[in-house]
Amino acid sequence: MLRRFLVPGFAVASVAALFAQVAPTRPAAPAKLSFNEHIQPLLADHCYACHGLDPGSRKAELRLDRFEYATAKRKDGGPAIVPGKPDESPLIQRIETKDEKKVMPPPEAHKTLRPDQIALLRRWVAEGAEYEEHWAFLAPRRPALPAVLAARPAWGRNPIDAFILARLEREGLAPSAEADRRSLYRRVALDLTGVIPTPEEVDAFVADRSADAYEKAVDRLLANPRFGEHRARYWLDYVRYADTHGIHFDNYRAIWPYRDYVIRAFNSNKRFDDFVREQLAGDLLPARSIDQLVATGFMRCNMTTNEGGTITEEVFVNQTRDRVEAFGATFLGLTTGCAACHDHKFDPMTMRDFYGLAAFLGNTLEKPWDLNIAEPPPVLRLPKEETRAAAEFVLQSRAAVQEKLDARRARARELTAAWLATGVKPKPVATDGLEVRLRFDEGKGDVVRNSAPGAKVKEFKADTNPLIWGENSWLWPSMRMDIHTRLNLGDCADYDAGDKFSAGGWIMLRAKPGGGVRTGTGNGSLLARMGDAKRRGGAGWDVSQEGLQILVNLVPANAEDPAAIAETVDAVTSRPAPKKGAKRIAPAAPAPKRGIQVVSKPGQLLRDEWVHVFFT
Repeated sequence: MLRRFLVPGFAVASVAALFAQVAPTRPAAPAKLSFNEHIQPLLADHCYACHGLDPGSRKAELRLDRFEYATAKRKDGGPAIVPGKPDESPLIQRIETKDEKKVMPPPEAHKTLRPDQIALLRRWVAEGAEYEEHWAFLAPRRPALPAVLAARPAWGRNPIDAFILARLEREGLAPSAEADRRSLYRRVALDLTGVIPTPEEVDAFVADRSADAYEKAVDRLLANPRFGEHRARYWLDYVRYADTHGIHFDNYRAIWPYRDYVIRAFNSNKRFDDFVREQLAGDLLPARSIDQLVATGFMRCNMTTNEGGTITEEVFVNQTRDRVEAFGATFLGLTTGCAACHDHKFDPMTMRDFYGLAAFLGNTLEKPWDLNIAEPPPVLRLPKEETRAAAEFVLQSRAAVQEKLDARRARARELTAAWLATGVKPKPVATDGLEVRLRFDEGKGDVVRNSAPGAKVKEFKADTNPLIWGENSWLWPSMRMDIHTRLNLGDCADYDAGDKFSAGGWIMLRAKPGGGVRTGTGNGSLLARMGDAKRRGGAGWDVSQEGLQILVNLVPANAEDPAAIAETVDAVTSRPAPKKGAKRIAPAAPAPKRGIQVVSKPGQLLRDEWVHVFFT
């Protein structure tokens, strides 16, 4: 651990004295020049405006930003740079010439190179004019320790001190005196936790005279929960975290679990590769945990809106662009936003790269509008702390179940062929008296066929809203009707009170977050044959959904009359229908005073009453 804060080692008697001390000092030239550290800044400041990446501003068809262009033969002569031969390199010749008509950069650019800068460029060419890739793409290497501590053996206490001292000496500076213990602890506490230590903590450190007192103090600060909170602030700034949506109303969003995940990651010293992987693809990991799912909140930190008049596709594009820019700045150390309109002029990022990332990072279930709510879907509902272990167990078990399911899917053809070979066939649907059979296997459109033998009406058409096909695939592409869609069957199922009839089908309830016996989904009719005021006084029958239960209602004529309401017959399933998966319902109405049967699992009836004769 470092025990000092390093400042220039000279007294500042006056501003004049300060400048007298440092003005003549220039950093000593290193043993070998680095393109990124010493040459790239010079070329970027003095040359790239006319000889860089941008073809629109490039002059003389000369590029100096890449080795292959700077050393390539030109139409009017040899290459601009001849590695190892500065005297034969036009680049050096033009920057050293005294001819104002030929010197580069030209005088009107006001970018004249100093003699020491020209010397650096000449030396770089003499050393072979080696270019380097962007520093972010260079593999990290462990440099040799500078041999500077021999003259100050008491000052350096770890390898980092050697690099600090070497830089100080290169700048013509000397280390400052060691800080007093109170100042030292205050500084390290502010650095690691972001808050000033209590007087008691400072006194305890001052009183601890052991050789490793400082190391123990640092360990205590690293174990302090405030460490994670403080360090997480910087990360949350990078990923543009906020507790509000950011545009329009700027109202509250419930994304704080992601913030807490980042804090826990710092406090638990999570490996950085895991930290990155979980935020970019935590939901795709094979044995994902709740924390790994929460980590993908990184993808939801972009600003959102629900402002009237905004164009959905435009909002989506803007959000995707924001996500790409945040990804580039956070994980690549690159400014990617420029490449949204053109190849980046400096960073290695093309438009193709940008929109390739946009296609990848835009592949989410998030809708462009936030609906002005705290939890715009998709959302992750988190367990309470006391049930977290059980929830984690379910998640881990799910991976094993999914693996078995994938294995069966891989053998689907083999298993199906074996099943067919047994001769087992589905039971045929009884056709005696069958008026309507809708298979919903059309796959598209708003017209469905009536496949009942001898059907009087061959097809029916949905009205109000279109049918929605293919959201789920079970035995064939599924069909969904939204709450406003109606499939009019005309005069079918027109029965009197003495008639026996049955009606049924397979349905999948559209469950919403919630619970309870009669809550969690919408309410409405599934099958119905009702009259109106002019036709039999509104009598009829109805199979409906209320919450997660199935109801059968037999409604007498004039049902709005209080006396008639008491004669309404209904049956209610005793337990809720499953929230997921298809459910078979087959309510049947026998002759009067025989009751109502509901074939459904769970199939017990909560209520089964027959009060009065009805007709339709």
